[in-house]
Amino acid sequence: MALHTGETTQQQAMIEAFRTWCREQACDMSRVRVDRTSSGLGLVAEQDIGAGEVGLSVPLEALLTVSAAAKTDIGQAALNSATTRQGRLSSQALMYLVMVDGWHDPASKWHSYLRLIPTRHHDPLWWTDQERQERLEGTQLFHEAHRHMSQLRDVYDSLFPALSQELPAFFPVERYTFQAFLWARSSLSSRCFSMQQLRSWLEPDGQEPRTPPNVDPAAHEAERLADDCPAALCPLLDMTNHNPETQVRVGLVRCAGAVHLGISCTSPVAAGGEFFNNYGSSRTNLQLLLAHGFCVPNNACDALPVKIRTDDARRPQLQRQALELAGLQPAEVHELSLKNLLPPRLLALLRILCMRPDGLKTYVKHGSDLLLKLQSPVPPTIDYCEECELEALSTLEGQLLTQQSRIPPPDLSAPSAPERHAAVYRAGQLAIISEALKELRRRRQLFCSENSLLEEEEEEEEEGDSVASEEDADDAST
Repeated sequence: MALHTGETTQQQAMIEAFRTWCREQACDMSRVRVDRTSSGLGLVAEQDIGAGEVGLSVPLEALLTVSAAAKTDIGQAALNSATTRQGRLSSQALMYLVMVDGWHDPASKWHSYLRLIPTRHHDPLWWTDQERQERLEGTQLFHEAHRHMSQLRDVYDSLFPALSQELPAFFPVERYTFQAFLWARSSLSSRCFSMQQLRSWLEPDGQEPRTPPNVDPAAHEAERLADDCPAALCPLLDMTNHNPETQVRVGLVRCAGAVHLGISCTSPVAAGGEFFNNYGSSRTNLQLLLAHGFCVPNNACDALPVKIRTDDARRPQLQRQALELAGLQPAEVHELSLKNLLPPRLLALLRILCMRPDGLKTYVKHGSDLLLKLQSPVPPTIDYCEECELEALSTLEGQLLTQQSRIPPPDLSAPSAPERHAAVYRAGQLAIISEALKELRRRRQLFCSENSLLEEEEEEEEEGDSVASEEDADDAST
């Protein structure tokens, strides 16, 4: 392959080294090649690939799993160290340790693969505090990014500098920096495949099922590890770029007498076309930006997390009883989306929180049917205080308006890619808020219309008309 514009000799050498590594590991890449695409470095079909046909596959022995990481010299050193002896070692941290070592050590099994991973990522953990503030203020992702960064720092601090002091030959201080840990975290989160995909066969219907190979750590290693990494790195397969319109299947296949992890598209891929993956057909932009560093414009799966602010310490007993019967938690997070602007559970929660004691007494009599009863968009006024329904809708409206005011307006023409992706995320959040506010107003109008009630604006107009009439009468009298 000729050098592309902007591609250095060093980058080309790393690509060639990775191709050589794939051949040495007996990867099946006869139908695809690693190449530059409009999406960046990706996989291009060398020939027509039919729908459902396996496009490429990698032997299980070539994958970097927690089990494989535990068997390396670095993994064994960490598991048997005094630093980790007091508790279980995070499986994610174990992966990070092996990844950092593999990037530096040419003798590592995964060296050529790891060297091809970008040294910088674009997810929010790589932004400065000021950039996160400017790009994510008022959104749930602002808090999620802070939480993930704090957790990563805690894991790192639990191991270093202690491991470097105890075993400097294995964990040199200049190699195992927090920045290196951050690189490993973002590399794993953006490229990993689910371990569940390593436990199921990708086979045509009708073939006899076979027991998949065991890919879990050995029992004595599992005892030392926290079960917090249900993912694996799959070289070559993770070169596939994301396309939300693509549908794929990933699972075990037989290839040249060995068990591989393979991937197939449900639609054909023509020769010369890019072989895409789908990182998750139900991924929100929060999940995509946090894990992969990009967003999908007009993402149909986007969601707005909402948690009702309420004081649980001062909650009346009758209200507690109603919440328990309905199976609702005041602090639970509800996700609003363009497909589900006002989740029934959220409305049920608001109705309980806004209901008067007499109404609660009536509703708790429904027992286990309470949640179903309260999910009705417009509860009948015969056994429900009409002011409470309007108050419930107004409470949510007020919270959404507050969230809306805190989110900076999106600039989709921002100069940098991270800024643009953050703008796409904010635009999606604001779109959901806008549509939810419209739906709240529609439901308020419907409720008032069906129950012969006046809305606040109409009441104010009537009061104004009344005052004007009185003034006219006074003028006439004078």
